Amino acid sequence: DSVVFTRITTMADSLYTLDIWGQAGISNDVVAYQSALNGLPVCQGVEVVEQRTVSGRTTFRFKITFKPEALKEEVAS
Repeated sequence: DSVVFTRITTMADSLYTLDIWGQAGISNDVVAYQSALNGLPVCQGVEVVEQRTVSGRTTFRFKITFKPEALKEEVAS
């Protein structure tokens, strides 16, 4: 895959949401990555907030929201 993440921030109003900026050499890889993230059981949803292609390079921003159970503390057995 040609996807590279360049910046990740948390959302001040949501413990379960991340903003992720990235770029890709192949624009279809952005859609494929979004689909893969949406398929994760801990992921509530992935929204493409921004996407631009200039000179064959695609820049994008994902808003990823995780399910609350994704942050459960692991219990040692």
